[in-house]
Amino acid sequence: MSMTEAQRKEFYAIRKAERLKIDPATAEIWWSWVETLDPYGIEGDLPDDCCQVGREYFARNPGSEICVWFYDLPAATRKALEKVSERGPMDLSNRMRDAIAAMTDTDIMTIVHRYAEKGDRLPKEIIARLSKTEIAEVCAIYRKAAERHLAHADELGEFVEQREPDQNQ
Repeated sequence: MSMTEAQRKEFYAIRKAERLKIDPATAEIWWSWVETLDPYGIEGDLPDDCCQVGREYFARNPGSEICVWFYDLPAATRKALEKVSERGPMDLSNRMRDAIAAMTDTDIMTIVHRYAEKGDRLPKEIIARLSKTEIAEVCAIYRKAAERHLAHADELGEFVEQREPDQNQ
């Protein structure tokens, strides 16, 4: 999602106000696979070396459309919500399926490419959404990433062979 600086400031101001209204006793909490350095997905394109998809937790008041990332919550609220999440299931599997179902094919393929580049396994919830044809495409993406990794390993090996021996050895 591309936003102007003014739109980003407004977005964060809304969450800054909302975070103070979230009651740990009634809050809805869930997690989602997002860019860990841009959990709301509003900062635009991150440099490749800053791209990392991870599981991040969010909370909101029942019926509210405004979700707040756990680390934007006041510390006391976050700690109370973490205790709630430790007590029992939060129906996260259904929320994960819902979040993935809402993703566009482009979103899914962006996640696939990022996981492939890192050599990480795709979450089973993503794989479950893919058709046989898409799984074949994902396999090709992983193979291509592996070839790039192997080529880089070969380059490193050649570099090491060309270096003079370390004096410490």
